Amino acid sequence: MNWLKRMVVKWVRDDWNQPYNKKASSTNALPIAIDDDGINMDNAIRFKVVKASGGMIVETHHYDRRTDRHNNRLHLIPDGTEDVSGAIGKIVFMEFLQQ
Repeated sequence: MNWLKRMVVKWVRDDWNQPYNKKASSTNALPIAIDDDGINMDNAIRFKVVKASGGMIVETHHYDRRTDRHNNRLHLIPDGTEDVSGAIGKIVFMEFLQQ
């Protein structure tokens, strides 16, 4: 039985010494989940900005793995808004807080 324990310990040590992310350029890189298509986008917030009469419509979308639901929200930016980029920044910030 000791030979089995030694073999398992050897396998674990060998795997531990291998870099986690083979696509990373340095061995000091943090281990992040990367699939073949790129970065794992499970926690990403996607948003679309559409020009409409009377302002802009911002649609946000994210997937909640815990509840297995896709969440969509609509936000409106009226035409008179001077700082559109600031309004979009506030929308993204609010979405991050709601996750």
